[in-house]
Amino acid sequence: MMAMTISADNQILDDSPAARGEEHSWLQQQVQHLLVAVEHELRAAGPAGLSELELIRALQGERWSLIGTVDFHEPDRLYPVHFLLFHVLYRLRDQIALEGESLNISPLRLSIGQMVTRTESTALPDSTDAL
Repeated sequence: MMAMTISADNQILDDSPAARGEEHSWLQQQVQHLLVAVEHELRAAGPAGLSELELIRALQGERWSLIGTVDFHEPDRLYPVHFLLFHVLYRLRDQIALEGESLNISPLRLSIGQMVTRTESTALPDSTDAL
């Protein structure tokens, strides 16, 4: 028996494992496209990077057309885009870390740079302070 659901607008949706598998495959493909586009845009921006808004607008542009129209004044509409974008950013961070690069993810700026090792940074010393 085929599993089905009726949506809010009374359309019958196929909930079968095969349909869910196709949907999952499609979603994975879209995330992969976003991953490529985000990496390209951040590398093209150079060390200055991009803001989240600049990146969203770049992904909406003719080159990519990966994100549709977003009403930036409607949090309910903006949040899913923000969530998906940050999912992709964290996947990209993990991917480029394997190549010795880092992804700076801050509220106002997103940029790719070289990974800073502990000895090169101004972080706390490796040894415990005796005081």
